[in-house]
Amino acid sequence: MNDLSTLSESYSEYVKAKIMPSGIVLENGLSFQIKELGLNTKGPQEDELYALNSFLVKNIRRGNTIIEVLEPKSQDSEQSIVQRYIGRKGLNKFFDISMDFI
Repeated sequence: MNDLSTLSESYSEYVKAKIMPSGIVLENGLSFQIKELGLNTKGPQEDELYALNSFLVKNIRRGNTIIEVLEPKSQDSEQSIVQRYIGRKGLNKFFDISMDFI
């Protein structure tokens, strides 16, 4: 699970993460945020990136969502991640093969 949830950091050249805080705090003080992962590019550049990098094809899908549970906020430190879950694992990317790639 850590591989998928840290993709935006280890592949920051290609992968973007859109973080959406929930604004909900549970009774035990924990909160959570949703992180949607996607590629930084679209169109033919996206197809080329997928064609050349099998790791991205297998792991970055349309609709990848990670849920991060955060510890209670304190005065002197930032919230840290307690647990990560796969919220949604999207569909594999598919595209037509161009003659240029054969």
